Amino acid sequence: MPIGLIPSTLIDFMTGLPAIPNTHLPQEVVAKMVEAVLTVSGIFRVLYDLTAKPPWKTEWE
Repeated sequence: MPIGLIPSTLIDFMTGLPAIPNTHLPQEVVAKMVEAVLTVSGIFRVLYDLTAKPPWKTEWE
């Protein structure tokens, strides 16, 4: 089963921008996240979502 990572940068929970590798997260951190996820049985692919997030994806008001 594939799994998606959705790292975001947030200031006030009303905005969400993607955490871009080598800009907001070091590439080494992204690689470690992928390695850790791939140790879970049944996961064969890790996707990294770079789309902006609407506020309801982060916090319910």
